[in-house]
Amino acid sequence: MKIDWLGAALVALVLGGFQALIEAVPQDGLTTNNLILGGAV
Repeated sequence: MKIDWLGAALVALVLGGFQALIEAVPQDGLTTNNLILGGAV
């Protein structure tokens, strides 16, 4: 079985971005940085 490293890296980045967004929104509300992070993910 061969691992698709590019796909694995993209999945890790997307999930990490969602986690960061979910952690930031309850603390600060919808700030500009949170909206940018959400748009990037």
